[in-house]
Amino acid sequence: MQQRRPEYPQRRQKSSERSEVTGWAIAATLLILICVSVGVGLYIGAQKAKDAVRSGAAAIGAASQVGHFCGADRSQDYGSAYQLLSAAAQGRTSQTQYVSHQQALDARAGVVAACSIDPHHTLPSMSSDGNTATAQIQVARGANAKRTTGTLTMVYEDNTWKIDRADSSLTLL
Repeated sequence: MQQRRPEYPQRRQKSSERSEVTGWAIAATLLILICVSVGVGLYIGAQKAKDAVRSGAAAIGAASQVGHFCGADRSQDYGSAYQLLSAAAQGRTSQTQYVSHQQALDARAGVVAACSIDPHHTLPSMSSDGNTATAQIQVARGANAKRTTGTLTMVYEDNTWKIDRADSSLTLL
């Protein structure tokens, strides 16, 4: 008579089921990691974009103040120009002294005929904390004067940009 082999449960099937479950667990873990990474990347990207927009808006605001200051100097409205100075700059001179100094500069070097941001540096450079900015500007005094380029430094105070310092070569302060 022929002997029959005993039947054992198929271990391959359990091993195969276990491998399938392990594979799905690994796939789910990888999917979660990918989603978390994409989410973090999008968040960081959005924060950097927000910071860039904020910095750009601040630079535009600072450039606008330079335009106002230059306009006041060109029109010899030194009282208005003085109001655009920072508290520190105003602390260095009174409005009366500032106006007298500007009038003396006009008599000695000529009135401001041109004053604008240097076209090669159209937006001011912002400090990392966003509280100071520097603009490269060009100034010409007198009818046939050559443009002089220099740095105008601004500070953010009282929710607006104020002129704090200017290179002496610009003959503005």
